Amino acid sequence: MTALAITALYLLVFLRVSASWLRTRDPLLRDATLVFAAMTMWFVLMVITLVDRRPPDLLVSVLVLLVLSQPLLVLRLASRLRPVPRWWPATALLFWCLSGIPVLTMPQPLQPPTSLLVAGMFVIVAGAAAVLLGTEARRRAGAARTRLWAVALGTALFGLAIMVVSAGPVGDMLSRLVALASALMYLLAFTPPRWLRRVWSWGAAYALVRELLAAPADEASEQIWEHYCAVARRILVADAVVVLLPTATISHPDLPAGALPGYDDAEVRRLLAAGGTIDALAGYTHPPRMAAELARLTGTRFVNAAPLSGPGGALVLLRGRRTLFADDDMTLVAELAGQTAALAGRAAMLAEQRRLAVVVESSHDAIVSKTPDGRITSWNAGAERLYGWPAAEIIGRDAAVLFAPDHRAEEARLLARVAAGERVEQHEAKHQTRDGRSIMVSLTSSPITDATGRTVGVACTARDITGLLLAQAERERLAARAERDAAERRMQHARRLESLGQLAGGVAHDFNNILAVIASYTELLTETVDDPDARGDLAQIGRAVERATGLTKQLLAFGRREITRAQVLSLNHVIGDVEEMLRRSLGEHIHLVAHLDRELWPVCVDPGQIEQILLNLAVNARDAMPEGGTLSIDTANVVLDEQEAAEVGTLSAGRYARIRVSDTGCGMPPEVAERASEPFYTTKPQGAGTGLGLATVYGIASAAGGHVRLYSEPGIGTTVTIVLPASEAPVTEAAAAPVTAEPARAEPRETILLVEDEAPLRDATTRILRRAGYQVLVADGGDTALRLAREHDGPIHLLLTDVIMPGMLGNQVAARVHDLRPDVRVLYMSGYAQPVLTENGTLPPGVSIIEKPFTRPDLLDRIHHHLHAGAMR
Repeated sequence: MTALAITALYLLVFLRVSASWLRTRDPLLRDATLVFAAMTMWFVLMVITLVDRRPPDLLVSVLVLLVLSQPLLVLRLASRLRPVPRWWPATALLFWCLSGIPVLTMPQPLQPPTSLLVAGMFVIVAGAAAVLLGTEARRRAGAARTRLWAVALGTALFGLAIMVVSAGPVGDMLSRLVALASALMYLLAFTPPRWLRRVWSWGAAYALVRELLAAPADEASEQIWEHYCAVARRILVADAVVVLLPTATISHPDLPAGALPGYDDAEVRRLLAAGGTIDALAGYTHPPRMAAELARLTGTRFVNAAPLSGPGGALVLLRGRRTLFADDDMTLVAELAGQTAALAGRAAMLAEQRRLAVVVESSHDAIVSKTPDGRITSWNAGAERLYGWPAAEIIGRDAAVLFAPDHRAEEARLLARVAAGERVEQHEAKHQTRDGRSIMVSLTSSPITDATGRTVGVACTARDITGLLLAQAERERLAARAERDAAERRMQHARRLESLGQLAGGVAHDFNNILAVIASYTELLTETVDDPDARGDLAQIGRAVERATGLTKQLLAFGRREITRAQVLSLNHVIGDVEEMLRRSLGEHIHLVAHLDRELWPVCVDPGQIEQILLNLAVNARDAMPEGGTLSIDTANVVLDEQEAAEVGTLSAGRYARIRVSDTGCGMPPEVAERASEPFYTTKPQGAGTGLGLATVYGIASAAGGHVRLYSEPGIGTTVTIVLPASEAPVTEAAAAPVTAEPARAEPRETILLVEDEAPLRDATTRILRRAGYQVLVADGGDTALRLAREHDGPIHLLLTDVIMPGMLGNQVAARVHDLRPDVRVLYMSGYAQPVLTENGTLPPGVSIIEKPFTRPDLLDRIHHHLHAGAMR
């Protein structure tokens, strides 16, 4: 029965080990399978002997020879675990061969002298193998150490059993008992229950935890894991340990190229880069399978691996030699990674706390924590610098002490808001320092909550903004002062321009009267002179009058005294009408570009004045680009809000149409640009300009309710932007001016009452009218005109009167004459009708006027047209 029991035990171990080898293909398990196969043969022989007292000698010899190979195979297994001298395996093989000679050649059973010799060689080899296994067991820890000791003891007991059985029948029963003990040792080593393996592994786990807890408290998270790797390497007796975490790869020792025996550099690099394989390894919970998969993924020849519990990842052992029973201790050490992760997390938290503490202490702001009822619990260096209170004196006191006496109730309101879960940001409060000095601070208060969301404290940050508020107030004061100064400068500029405009208007009025006299007498002389040379001289005088008339028109436009005939129009149409004329004015060396907004809002202006603006700006741009360049004209809609309108100063918020004229010329320095809109101011050479171009543009735009803005940079160019109020009315078609081929002739018996205070102009006009066939009643002022209107017996068809006259203005004369003669028609003549006849430069409906200076044909045509199609007034 003992033999059967021993045979069953060895057979069980053999089956378990062989199954493990077939599953993992581990060479160590293959060698162990051969060991137990050899040992099983001996007990098969014992069973055969029990069944058949005289088995065949050859069968017995073969089985004995296989049994004698057991210590040789164990020595081979031990030599895979640690290096041994080469002569040990050679000697063991020699002993086996020497033992085989008598076994195969002598009758069985062997006689005592021979059997003792064979048993002695067997015991020597078995003892050597047991010593190697024991040495390896002393290097190991935990379950691996116990199981290796069991293998070493089993090997020694098996050798002892062989030695005892060689003594003959006396030792047969003893040998079986020793063999049974050997079988139990092997069974305990290779097939222990799971609970027993975990009990054996707790020693290694305890050592690991003890060393981790003994680590310095200020170790960083990565240092904790490095310490874990170092302890695991020592406990598990590995050449290197690698921890593959989802966020990092940590090894001990560091694995420089060529530092790990048994592995080439490429294998080590692939293994250290295996962090990306964590997800692929997540489904492997059995260490051998995980090790096989990791070896496949990384191309590493052999590793031991176990899944880490807690943080996820894998614990990987690298050994230059293979080892038995590594999985049990590895599994338990890997399971303790959860505690390591907790320690690493605590280290990371402590490191973050230390970092935040440094940040808080180095902050220039006051950072304070308080209880929900306002008691101060922490106080940083910034708070001490700001308030003057040292932490030892202020901690525990009510934070209301930091507020100014008349603002302390504010602290309770802030605490109530924070207690309700609100984060109060950048709240300005009046605080006071320890020495009673008042300061303004910007407070940010946040609730500190526990795991349940309950507010357990208040975190408060205070920044001194006293200087900032003072600086802001000073900036606002300076800005307001600068705005007042700018407004005053704009007002002074506007007043200066207004004064210049009034002066220019007055000059233009007198100058127009003079020009009217010159023009009239020149035409009268032209009709009486036949000499070609004299007529040519008179023509030169006429052309000079025309040029002077253009100057007076520009003066009147600048002074906003010019008579306008406004209509609702599109600026795009006006630009299109004058574009060809502008190209001719600019010349071929200047490129004209127009970008017009198709949805441009209409405006109510005099189209002739818009043409005058464009022509003046084009001429200025041409003079600024003697070498050529680009003149750009663009239009767009703009909407000014209250602030933008206030910045201009003369506009109201609303819709505007914009014209922008830009050139790439020489530009102007600031001091020139500032005076560019003044009349007669010019930087051009003498005779090259009048200085009225931009002044005229300014006057026309201002009279239309708009604004002009000039921007110029030397070497860059000039941009003039004009905004005009948009009109709600639709665009109107301009009425065609009447065309006459020759001066109209007077109808028989038509009478004109002429009123003009300038004698030369009155005489010249009288001669022109009488030559045209009209009966003329001549008056030098309003009183004379009224007397003639009362005394004249016949009808008076037309009142032709000047506007600006001493004593009685033209419109007053017209009203009084109209009272006397309701059917009389009125035609005014003046070069300066504001403010008598016009409103903002635009004639009221029904009022007709001919502007001085006029030519004889113009005067006669207007009179004829007015008498037969004109208005009453």
